[in-house]
Amino acid sequence: MKRGAILFAFNSPKFDYFSMAEHTANRINHFLNLPVTVVTDKTSLPETPNYKFDNIITVEPDRNNRRDWGVWINKGRYQAYELSPYDETILLDTDYMVNSNKLNMLFKINTDFCCHDATSFLMHPGVPQ
Repeated sequence: MKRGAILFAFNSPKFDYFSMAEHTANRINHFLNLPVTVVTDKTSLPETPNYKFDNIITVEPDRNNRRDWGVWINKGRYQAYELSPYDETILLDTDYMVNSNKLNMLFKINTDFCCHDATSFLMHPGVPQ
């Protein structure tokens, strides 16, 4: 069974998500020993090829998603199932810091879909997001 991680990285005027994805991919490789696929668009790809990914999938993102602080290109993550080249996939945010091998335990859970039911913003402990 082929296992791996998938990241969605679409740069915005405010954030370089592709660069974040490269750092996250390095940590996934190091701690989880998994291949990493990035889903991005052609405008987010850097000119100098120094990619840390096993696969790069380019798509045309929906750029109409906005938050209080600006453009947030995050609508396409529902495509993770169809875009992932893996039989079992861990989908992570590009700014998620992988610091151990604990996420590999997800592969032992016998269910088709797992996700969190709460989040915590570390800069303001105790304030639910």
